[in-house]
Amino acid sequence: MKALHLALCLPLTWASLTHADVAVPIANGGFEDGFTSANAGDLAGQSVTPYSWSLLVPGGESRAGWSQGGTSPASPDGGGWWSLEYVTGWTSYNNGSARYNAGGIQQSLTGLTVGDIYSVSFYSMANAPAASSANGLGEYWSVSFGGITKNGATVYSNQPTTWTSSTLSFVATSSSQVLSFMGNWLNAIPGSTPTYLNLDGVKVTDISLSPVPEASTMNMILAGLGVVGVAGCLRRRRSN
Repeated sequence: MKALHLALCLPLTWASLTHADVAVPIANGGFEDGFTSANAGDLAGQSVTPYSWSLLVPGGESRAGWSQGGTSPASPDGGGWWSLEYVTGWTSYNNGSARYNAGGIQQSLTGLTVGDIYSVSFYSMANAPAASSANGLGEYWSVSFGGITKNGATVYSNQPTTWTSSTLSFVATSSSQVLSFMGNWLNAIPGSTPTYLNLDGVKVTDISLSPVPEASTMNMILAGLGVVGVAGCLRRRRSN
């Protein structure tokens, strides 16, 4: 019994466990697979859609990796990125009609486990033309997953070389859910604030799978079970 008690008292605590996080397949989360591009109805406007994603506002303006004077670096995820431009209050160079942006992007994810917790991580960066009055404007992504919306970190257009990481957690309510990113601008002035909100490195991970003991803990468990086995054998020999 003492040996059994020893085995049961081994330090199998949450501190000695590690989680087997599992990445959820997401297509073109790093925007390396390319884009489709179309004219947005304006001489200076483009409507760029990353492969495997769709625009929240079809035909709205967006860009593939806009860089402030070519100085904005790639994110820690590397490669290209996707950019959403603030054009509220501007009019078309062609016909004077109101310009509008793409709003954001979305993609449907499948194979989720209802009740599991999923982390959505990504990088964001803001930039603008150097002479723009928008320098210093705050911007952020609103992330929706399964009907729940949370906001990422606020980034500023006068920091065009700074990528900021955000990680948000969501509980799955269905095996298939839409993940979307919607751009937001703080205190933007319609018609006078040309600025871009950039996105890269989108990843989704199931972080609520059953914990897995670390190797050292497993060794202690096996050693304890061995002690129990030996003690049982000794008791049987004595009884014989």
